Amino acid sequence: MVKYHAEPAALVGGELKTGQSGERNNTMAYQILNAHNKPGSAEGKFRVTFDALMSHDITYVSIIQTARAGGMTKFPVPYVLTNCHNSLCAVGGTINADDHAFGLSAAQKYGGTYVAPNEAVCHQYIRENLAAPGKMILGSDSHTRYGQLGTLGIGEGGGELVKQLLGDTYDVDAPDVVLVWVTGKLPKGVGPHDVAISMCGELFPDGRVKNKILEFAGPGLDSLSLDYKTGIDVMTTETSCLSSIWVTPPLPPSQRGEDAKTLARKGGDAKPPSRRGDVGEADRGEIGVFCFFYGPGANLDSDISNTTRSNNGIFCNNRFVVFETFGLNFGRHIFFKVHRFPGK
Repeated sequence: MVKYHAEPAALVGGELKTGQSGERNNTMAYQILNAHNKPGSAEGKFRVTFDALMSHDITYVSIIQTARAGGMTKFPVPYVLTNCHNSLCAVGGTINADDHAFGLSAAQKYGGTYVAPNEAVCHQYIRENLAAPGKMILGSDSHTRYGQLGTLGIGEGGGELVKQLLGDTYDVDAPDVVLVWVTGKLPKGVGPHDVAISMCGELFPDGRVKNKILEFAGPGLDSLSLDYKTGIDVMTTETSCLSSIWVTPPLPPSQRGEDAKTLARKGGDAKPPSRRGDVGEADRGEIGVFCFFYGPGANLDSDISNTTRSNNGIFCNNRFVVFETFGLNFGRHIFFKVHRFPGK
């Protein structure tokens, strides 16, 4: 059950307060945006530099060719080139092979990461290797979403990636933030896309969340696995929002020790609003997702804090990924043909 409420909301001491505004800079979204904003930006504007870029084989050729024509001599940030889109298209001829050869040569020349065809879907690779709490990633794919891992992912047209490759910024008006307050537990047989479709039905009409950031919080998150959150998060694009971010528990360990952070709310566990009958319904096996509009100055009492990641999850290194998600060992290694090239 998804219900949109066009009223301000705030988390104060871990408790949801509606009809109350606060400091928008305390939201998870704004803490991340402010950390990536270029100094001297005008009031109400963001000029963002991303931590990493991602493109697949339908888009990276034109992006790199345009950036090269603009004077690019090196990828300024980690840039992952995957081959998960064209490789499945029945276009005939040598188009796929030509694109893939170009991608490999570009990664070698400008310093990037090349993921060979049929080895990984772009989002899968980013989640396992680059996404981390507090980061921002720009991808030339509309479903660039890694909010469940604490990363603001934004999908844009190739021109925005060209700007990043040439040292320019991603310029956007300061977005509104919508709190997605999750309560209750889901019954058996309800999948993440069921939730996502319900959200789209409630939020897409009239552009309710267009170019806004969805911020997921609430006691219902504790009952959702990381995989389940991923299935919801990747589909938030269809609501027309700019991006999404989630309160995150301790995340899987990795070799990226400096990224071992968590997005956490202050004041302990948040409590559901007692005045809403939906909470009682959730006790019967339903999940309540309440969406509140963050007006100017609204407050989500949360911060980015340094914590240690838990001992279960997805283990990564440069050669393989072992899936031991949520304490379940699937007993298999997945080997990626990944080529990482330092910039010249």
